[in-house]
Amino acid sequence: MTANARRTLPSLRGAAFVLLALCAAMVGSVRASPRPSGAAPEQLVFPRDHGLHRSYRAEWWLLSGQLHARDGRRFGYHAAFFRFALGARRQLYTAEFSLLDERSGQTVSVERSVRPTTNSHPAGGGVFELAVDQWRLAGHPLRAPRFESIDVRAGNPGNGIALNILPQKLPSPSPAFDGYAFTRMRASGSVMFGGRSYAVNGVSWLDHEYERHAQTAARVGWERFELQFNDGRDVELFATRLAGGRFAIRLPDGREIEASSQLLPYGPDVPVAGMIVERNGAVRPLKLGAASLAIEGDTFWHSPRTRASYPALWRLSIPAMRLDNAVAIAPLARDQEVIPDFGGVPFWWGAVELAQAEPPGLPLGTGSIVLTGYAIPTSL
Repeated sequence: MTANARRTLPSLRGAAFVLLALCAAMVGSVRASPRPSGAAPEQLVFPRDHGLHRSYRAEWWLLSGQLHARDGRRFGYHAAFFRFALGARRQLYTAEFSLLDERSGQTVSVERSVRPTTNSHPAGGGVFELAVDQWRLAGHPLRAPRFESIDVRAGNPGNGIALNILPQKLPSPSPAFDGYAFTRMRASGSVMFGGRSYAVNGVSWLDHEYERHAQTAARVGWERFELQFNDGRDVELFATRLAGGRFAIRLPDGREIEASSQLLPYGPDVPVAGMIVERNGAVRPLKLGAASLAIEGDTFWHSPRTRASYPALWRLSIPAMRLDNAVAIAPLARDQEVIPDFGGVPFWWGAVELAQAEPPGLPLGTGSIVLTGYAIPTSL
């Protein structure tokens, strides 16, 4: 059973759901329509785009990863920092953190919210710093287009992280919003869990994205998959769920596509697209129909707190990677649901592992998944 320990302000409601939307590919009928902004993604310019984008209504930095202690203990974590424009001069900053101890299956979640005292800037000497209360995300020194290293501190005194993260690849343009992703980073530092400190190392992923326009009310949820394969390749997949059971995906040129789900041999599919980041950092878009993601049979996990039913096992096929129905994606623990205080919208953000599906069991990698809108429809 998951234990959630939180401290937040009412203004944090729904903050965790400005998280995502990524270009996706689809299986099924499609209908193209212009992107609401009517513009293609902006060209990234570094070091400028490591800093704040005040002309955008919302901006976020999403960190996730898996960490290993010397005694074999494994932790999954995510840390999310958000900025929301409340007007011409007012900004709201919020942050959310969760930590999973695989051994006990326990997840601890903590939140913070401040206004408008947060300091965030690409300063002289190549330093980037974002602070929400005592939580901190900082990159230094800044060398276009990469950070030399990133420090992150989040959590409360009994449960938290203090990590130094080194990007292993150049940033890749986000297929979801304007922004970018460091898809593979080496992390080291410490985890505090249950009042005990563990020296850890592992892998992480960072998204820095920004959105100019509000989403339409027809959107009811998102699924985002960030997968790091043991062979050095990384994959990002995304689907936006619409009212009526359809999906929306964003194309690299800024247009959106609507898609319907189909029944695949292993269960209902989630129309997805996104990108493959090769070992050398080269980005290969996953075009329409290039990936297939099916929810495996009757494998839903039913939350005892929100009564939401979340998918708990997927079958992934990417022929371009010679992965044809060959990858099973399963959570390290089924209960990684996060329930924000003060009526916030629940969501599932958790660590997963990748394994060969047939024959089963051969480890292929790790990753992180975000599932929103299953407990309460979520529209931005």
